[in-house]
Amino acid sequence: MHWIYWIWSKIAALILAWLISLPALPQQVDVTQTLTQTTVAENTVTPTITTTITPTITNYGNIDEWLAQSNWPQWTWETVKRIVWCESRNIVGIATNPPHVGLMQVNVNYWGRVNPDAVSELNQGFEVFKIQGWGAWSCY
Repeated sequence: MHWIYWIWSKIAALILAWLISLPALPQQVDVTQTLTQTTVAENTVTPTITTTITPTITNYGNIDEWLAQSNWPQWTWETVKRIVWCESRNIVGIATNPPHVGLMQVNVNYWGRVNPDAVSELNQGFEVFKIQGWGAWSCY
């Protein structure tokens, strides 16, 4: 009977380790800094920087609309949608595994950065596809 508890504890530990390894929901952070001056004593001014951080979850958007505006031919859309979901969960500008960024997790050290919008990221993925094919993504 003791071995059953041992097995369950190992299973629970594996599940917990797996849950911890899952990426958190990505958040975009809007950082606003305001410079103010506080007079401490006569003729003494101390600058104060106030930082406001407002986290917001990125809007997932409509991948079909993005693909319609992109350079991807329509016959590739179903495969692209699977890759985008696997790589980024359709989240624009996400960087869960730097230097891989964006909907298609393109290596920005090699391919450069693009505007963090869906169509630009998809078009960059299309440029990668034209050179490397589907093999550029482990999710294919």
